[in-house]
Amino acid sequence: MADVFGNLVNRCLSFLNRNFEGKLVECAASPELKRVTERAEAALKSYSESIDLALTKQASEHMLEFARWLNGYFQESAPWKVAKTDSAKALEILHATCLGIKTLLFLLYPICPGFAQKFWNQLGFNS
Repeated sequence: MADVFGNLVNRCLSFLNRNFEGKLVECAASPELKRVTERAEAALKSYSESIDLALTKQASEHMLEFARWLNGYFQESAPWKVAKTDSAKALEILHATCLGIKTLLFLLYPICPGFAQKFWNQLGFNS
């Protein structure tokens, strides 16, 4: 999990810092946000059902599946390419990715609170 999650956060933050001065602005609803939100909601549902049944290994697998999907989404969406012609669209991709990362941190916190808190702080999310 740490390698998938750490790689995603590093790539997202590096791109944000390099191209947008590290500032992520709130974006209006977009197809990018809808796509990530739908997957995040499905991951939350599966994760919650597993946790309710005390199936922590299964819950972790749901979380990891979403992390892999989000990593793939970021790679496929290629904001580094999109930014060359459409910086607003690149920001939409980053906004959606950060929302997905935030969801992952909520899922991760009950299992690895220290790790989740470290990334929460690094990403500058409010408490």
